[in-house]
Amino acid sequence: HPENGRLNVEEEQIQVQEALMPWIAKGLVHLEMPDDGRFSTLKDLLASFNPHILFLSGHGSFHHEPHTGEPPYGEFIFEGQTGNKNPIREDAIAQALVGMGVQLVVLSACQSGKAASDALTNGLAQCLSAQGIPYVIGMRESIGDRVGTLFERALCDNLAGQERVDAALQAARIAI
Repeated sequence: HPENGRLNVEEEQIQVQEALMPWIAKGLVHLEMPDDGRFSTLKDLLASFNPHILFLSGHGSFHHEPHTGEPPYGEFIFEGQTGNKNPIREDAIAQALVGMGVQLVVLSACQSGKAASDALTNGLAQCLSAQGIPYVIGMRESIGDRVGTLFERALCDNLAGQERVDAALQAARIAI
């Protein structure tokens, strides 16, 4: 199930590594991948390694229930201490990226690019963009593993080939 099922993280990692391997071998790209999916691990990694590009692959959701009075928000599902789901809201993720120098965040997660039509400044991608990250790519709808993997592979191939972000994004869209 694209929103609740287990992700094929290993396959996504393989695709990213394969796409970037020629550039890694030339010393032009340095790739870091955490051993687990915890938010605390991501924050620790960001403190020791300032990436230019950050990929977050996983499950996401967007919450908008106007009748409750709560403002709309997006969240990304990280792994909890015991392997359970740990949804982290957009503002906490954005705060973790403040001052990190990240130039591009790729959110390969369902509804990570979704916003409420009456206030387009909410949602995970919009919140990260508001923090000053120049490029944020998110998904408005639900996506499956296969589509996410194809998208990431094409995006990495094109970025590693020194394409502009907009051109790499278009090539990744065509790939899926």
